[in-house]
Amino acid sequence: MDAVKLCVILLLAIAIAGCSDEIPDTTIPEPTETPVTTSAPVTTIATSSSTPTFTTTSSSTWNSDGVISEGEYAKTLSLNGGNYVIHWKFADDMIHFGLETTSPGWAAIGFEPTTRMKDADIILGGAMNGVPYLFDMFSTGPIGPHPPDTDLGGTYDITEYNAKEQAEGTIVEFSRKTDTGDSYDKILTPGAEITIIWAQADSDEPLFKHNIGKGSETIIL
Repeated sequence: MDAVKLCVILLLAIAIAGCSDEIPDTTIPEPTETPVTTSAPVTTIATSSSTPTFTTTSSSTWNSDGVISEGEYAKTLSLNGGNYVIHWKFADDMIHFGLETTSPGWAAIGFEPTTRMKDADIILGGAMNGVPYLFDMFSTGPIGPHPPDTDLGGTYDITEYNAKEQAEGTIVEFSRKTDTGDSYDKILTPGAEITIIWAQADSDEPLFKHNIGKGSETIIL
């Protein structure tokens, strides 16, 4: 195992511990074209003062290629002055997402928290040294911890993903069922009003605290 992969393993293990000093045993699998992974960190996410911008466009074929193509998504929400953009599209019983930032580093989104981060269905992803990663997590407290669903008895339900990082920013794309059947995943229904939380950092290290933006918004899916 090379030094980069070993570094990622150690960083993820520390982050998943949330606010405690304990370091759990965790691993990150080898990447594939459409990889499936386990865990990653999300730090405290609070309310943003930025004014969101929402647009709707016609949509075409979705591809998990780490590129936001014209017409690929049906809806777009711009946050943090355009530094964090969420794209999404429904297709039958699936929902596809694209997260786009203007800085290199990870991007995270959470669905339907109750108090701050508590009970949020969290997805965090990015690319480290060109290798994409994406984690399916659940926050058990208002500021964490936020272990992977599989650690809580749930399942990893991301069906496909990819991520690319360039000097001008990071793009993360992923897909999952609207209703995964996992109690640690929220049901995402077209036209439903839901609360989301989001965060971004300019570091490729998943445990690095969000330092570019964070927030909470109510949106119509």
